[in-house]
Amino acid sequence: MKTIEEAIEEIKENLIILCESPNYEEDNYAAGYIAAIDEKTSEIFKAGVEFAERWISVDDELPSCSYEDILIKGIDLEGRNDIPDIGYTHSSSNNIPNKENFISLSGEIMEVTHWRLINIK
Repeated sequence: MKTIEEAIEEIKENLIILCESPNYEEDNYAAGYIAAIDEKTSEIFKAGVEFAERWISVDDELPSCSYEDILIKGIDLEGRNDIPDIGYTHSSSNNIPNKENFISLSGEIMEVTHWRLINIK
């Protein structure tokens, strides 16, 4: 999983590349830069929102063992998919997270398939 800082750097690099390519329809480079930045503002904002709202598969990455609340979704006992809940991961004997260490705050037993951090800042 990329950190927010890594995602910002990637977006900045893409914007710099875009701005280094002058817009020949404009009279000068400054106008080309402004047009390029204006064109990409919406795309950059959407990319930031998508990054913040992404669900991470437990097959790709597991959260660290802690009692910090995270958003989880998974399959309930009746086989329904994508059931959202809040939970946390508790420490295993070796402090390495695994798929079986998720605890749901609602008490529902479920197989967790995805998780994401709760960002309240």
